[in-house]
Amino acid sequence: MKAASRTRSSVAAVLRRALATLGLPELILCSFQVFVLTALLFREATDELNRKLLILLGLFVIYVLQAQLLRARPGERRPHVRRAARRLTTLIFVLLTYFQLRWIIPALHPGSFDSALAEIDLAIFHAPVAALLQPYLDYATVEWFGFFYWSYFYVIGGYTIAHCIFERNEERFAGYGTGIVAVHAWGGWLGYFLLPGFGPYVHHAASLEPLEGGTFLAMSGTAYSWGALRDIFPSLHTAVMSFITIHAFRRWGVHWLYKPVAILYLFWTLQIVIATLYLRWHYTVDLAAGLTVAFVWGLASDGLARRWGEFRKAQGELDPWF
Repeated sequence: MKAASRTRSSVAAVLRRALATLGLPELILCSFQVFVLTALLFREATDELNRKLLILLGLFVIYVLQAQLLRARPGERRPHVRRAARRLTTLIFVLLTYFQLRWIIPALHPGSFDSALAEIDLAIFHAPVAALLQPYLDYATVEWFGFFYWSYFYVIGGYTIAHCIFERNEERFAGYGTGIVAVHAWGGWLGYFLLPGFGPYVHHAASLEPLEGGTFLAMSGTAYSWGALRDIFPSLHTAVMSFITIHAFRRWGVHWLYKPVAILYLFWTLQIVIATLYLRWHYTVDLAAGLTVAFVWGLASDGLARRWGEFRKAQGELDPWF
């Protein structure tokens, strides 16, 4: 009995030590990858699915290995260079995982929930929101919102890359990193699996007049075509931009730059949120879900990152944050 108890304690200690090698953003992304891999194993096996599973497994293994290679070492001379590399690697793997969603979503949950999501709009507004906005469509306004929708990846990328490189307070970055990864993985992507859909531009296409725009409408459509295609619930455009805005306002007193950045991102977020409806990418319930995700992680990420950092420190990690 004592031997069995000692074995369990040893296994638990090894597990704790292994988990402690990962920063919380890394753990969040790894846990999501494991969840997807496990879920896909229960789908009917095909040669194509098996090939793609190997790609996904390879991404997971490489990501875990980089976390081990970029751990803090005694006597390192430039710890911030290592931290920046580790942060940017996580950003890259978030993108690589996102690009796999195009086949993962239909593999896990084929079909579309557009009808159910559209019914919520009908229950509230008694008509599709896209139809209600139709009288206000004109070339200039479509291009205006097309620009902001298209700018999304550049705006969130600029904010995130700047923090990866220039934020030298590890604890503060751990809070941001935790939130931005969790908003994507266990917020948006999980929602895509549960309620996949194409959006009003497909569901209501037969009853709506086509949008008339130019360069930016075309560019926003191109940006959409690179994505997962059934990624509407929740709206990650809403969730991520709102999370970043919340983060900037919560850092208001940390550095003077956060003041103009917070105001600018609030304005930009409002334009992007309106664009998701105006350009027929989302239903209103998608936006409500996106805001919920943003506020939950915007308020919880700092505290969770702090607790995880304390856990890693107790396990002997030299750089317990991220």
